[in-house]
Amino acid sequence: MGNEIKITFLGDLMCEEPMLKCFQKETGGYDFRSLFEDVAPYLSESDLVMANLETPISYNNSDLTREKYCFNSPFEFAKDAYEAGIRFFSTANNHCLDRGIAGIVSTIKSLDKIGAYHTGVFDNKLKEPCIIDVNGVRIGVLSYTYGTNAFANRNYLPKKEYWRVNLFQNQELSGRLARYCFDCPESNLSVLCKLIERFFHPINLQRPVYERKEASGRCKRELRKNIRRLRKENPDVIVMFMHAGGQFNSEATKDTKELASYLMKQGIGIVAGTHEHVVHGGDFSRYADGKAVAYSLGDFDYFPDSEQDEKDMPGYSVAWNVYLDKKGTETVIKRMTYSILKTIYLNDNPMGIKVVPAKALYDLLTDEKEKTALWNDMQKIAIRFSGKEIESYGVCGEYDL
Repeated sequence: MGNEIKITFLGDLMCEEPMLKCFQKETGGYDFRSLFEDVAPYLSESDLVMANLETPISYNNSDLTREKYCFNSPFEFAKDAYEAGIRFFSTANNHCLDRGIAGIVSTIKSLDKIGAYHTGVFDNKLKEPCIIDVNGVRIGVLSYTYGTNAFANRNYLPKKEYWRVNLFQNQELSGRLARYCFDCPESNLSVLCKLIERFFHPINLQRPVYERKEASGRCKRELRKNIRRLRKENPDVIVMFMHAGGQFNSEATKDTKELASYLMKQGIGIVAGTHEHVVHGGDFSRYADGKAVAYSLGDFDYFPDSEQDEKDMPGYSVAWNVYLDKKGTETVIKRMTYSILKTIYLNDNPMGIKVVPAKALYDLLTDEKEKTALWNDMQKIAIRFSGKEIESYGVCGEYDL
């Protein structure tokens, strides 16, 4: 007999500024339980649920989000997510320094208080490896990000503090000269630098600042060191939360695919991709060798934005289920499935949102046009993620990969 467990990977847990008004209680504090309540029964079927926490958490609910792209969320957001069944939070992402080092410390303090597993940002240099024992199966977890929005929030880590965030490459515009050229694009020095960059790094000139390639040698050495350190703890499988890629792209970028391939060559078994806001596919063909990657699971919850809704379908995300089976000293990926999730408005609060499994929503709908529209969307998301149509399966709670 083996020891089979089910791990569910979710995308980005978002808490944008309008949501604070939606979930604020009249008596003070916040209550996000309605955001998660419809998906909680689904999550309860898994042995471990993991997600990316796309925001710092304020331990005392101070200095909360007040800008569109710079976050800091109430303690209750993390607490209610945990109580809904999410037990691990990946914390290395492009918003992890939105409140600087103090925000990192506050986030860790908050997650420790609710009893959650987490890794990616750190409050001490020890950076203890994250090992989660799930019914005898030891899951080693790493969390890394491509950057920290430093070009916008200007929270650059001093050299002595580099250890605080797991980075695939240096922070955006980490050099003083690069920042000057970004701030003063018409200056003579900036024009000269662009000419030089056109010769050495032409691809950077074609990209937005948050998709630039930065120096990565130091970061890759540290990554390999941390993988070796984690392997000494004898995990049965190593998971990487990979926060990388563009935003609202039609498919995963070449860089994202190359990074995932590099990670698997370094000994990572499962790569869960986040950051891109929309669902992308993955490489699921190597699961027999214990390797699998999903390039982007989408935003777990998404506050509607009319500019993006129709084209990119960011209101949908995927719950990626990986079934592991441990037999003696060998742990294999026995099978993989996925479920489609959708963010919808709350009935009693037109400004509130909640996340529901698409099948549960379909079963509740009575209007045939709405059911047909949902079904058509589900098929589009299924093709994006798995590359396969689901016409022959119908509306299911889980689809095989």
